[in-house]
Amino acid sequence: MLHHAQPTPVVVPTRQSGSAFVTTALATAIFVVGVLGLSLYQIEFDPFQGLILSLIVAISGLVALLSAALGAQREDDRAHCIRAGLITLIMWAMWIFGALDQFGEQAWFWMERPYFDRSVREAAEGMTPSCVASKRCFHEPGRAADLVFPLGGLLNNWRGVVHSPTWEDPSVDRDPSSFGGEWARCKHLSGPYFLCGFN
Repeated sequence: MLHHAQPTPVVVPTRQSGSAFVTTALATAIFVVGVLGLSLYQIEFDPFQGLILSLIVAISGLVALLSAALGAQREDDRAHCIRAGLITLIMWAMWIFGALDQFGEQAWFWMERPYFDRSVREAAEGMTPSCVASKRCFHEPGRAADLVFPLGGLLNNWRGVVHSPTWEDPSVDRDPSSFGGEWARCKHLSGPYFLCGFN
């Protein structure tokens, strides 16, 4: 007796449930981390570095929004993708309006402050701070502002964290020879420390 082979059913591969959300969640996470990282370390970037990094973060934010919009069209991923999209929109708004800038600036300062304090103690003891040799600071003893820790800048325009022992705004000293530049503006960070611009 002959047996006829049963035809093998053709299985059409389908997209796994939740795959759209995984993509959206990954893109959203990259964008969120990027925005937080820029807010935390933007004080150290020169304008060119900041522009390039901002462009990369912005692209990741656009990808996150597009992925959320496409994923929201799938019934099994809709709720998750909508939530991820809302998170992305909130982060966009906070980034655009600078809501995280002040927080990031202060967080960065307090992470770096132990290093600043150690250099100040060395200077107060009459030693040349170790940061001078590594060019992480400039030391001008006897001035109203005796230490500056240079940060990013472009050409002759740069910024630095300035230690002012009197706790007074050091920009009132308009001597153009101060730390090799002319005071532009200062912003109080905490205690005797100011974030100042030079040109």
